[in-house]
Amino acid sequence: MDAAKRMHVGILTPHTADRPHYKALRELVPDGVSLTIQGLNLTASDALDGRTDQVLRGVAAMIRDHGVQGIVLTGAPMSILNPDIEKKLAETVRIPVTNALRATTTALKSLGAKQLILMTPFSEEMNQRVIGQLKNFGFTVLSCPALEHLGARTGTHVDPDDIFRIVEKVAGETPGVDAVYFQGAPLNPLAVIEKLETRLHLPVVASNPAMLWHILSLLGGKYSIKGYGRLLASWPALG
Repeated sequence: MDAAKRMHVGILTPHTADRPHYKALRELVPDGVSLTIQGLNLTASDALDGRTDQVLRGVAAMIRDHGVQGIVLTGAPMSILNPDIEKKLAETVRIPVTNALRATTTALKSLGAKQLILMTPFSEEMNQRVIGQLKNFGFTVLSCPALEHLGARTGTHVDPDDIFRIVEKVAGETPGVDAVYFQGAPLNPLAVIEKLETRLHLPVVASNPAMLWHILSLLGGKYSIKGYGRLLASWPALG
């Protein structure tokens, strides 16, 4: 990619920018793309609702201070608990913006998936909110195992081999499924996405690579990133 086409993406996270999954995300970023990751530094005990203005200030600062060309807002709970965020960002930001649910549902549609296994470390209440949003986007969640104990409140990250075993078991008990959707940083499946896809014969879409695919696609980029599953390797066009 020549210098004129280099891309600079800003990632705004509700928590801190030094979490382990961001190191893994940086490892799959294609040549010519740079990331600036900043956090709102909210703790696990901080309420996520009522944060729209804080997010808008964070986005404005990233654009002003770093000249980013696109923005990724991570954390499905942040978007769900602040339903005015997308509208306010569309009104105030003149560069492409995506978030976890928007990017992942776009990715799932591009892969022809509608019947999902949803893997999150969230509470049952938040899982039901996510399932409701997915229903609004035209998806059916066939299974969503209760996995909050695996680290949502502590920030602990789950061993990829444990993730593989859990998904393999759930998929075996869920007839009719056509994709697995991972949402939530403690369940970071990057190391086992390809292994899962090979074993299950299903696409596996995780929010971080989906957000990367979506924002770079919105910026006009097209790549083929091997080793992290069908979405990044095939790089489907936006519908």
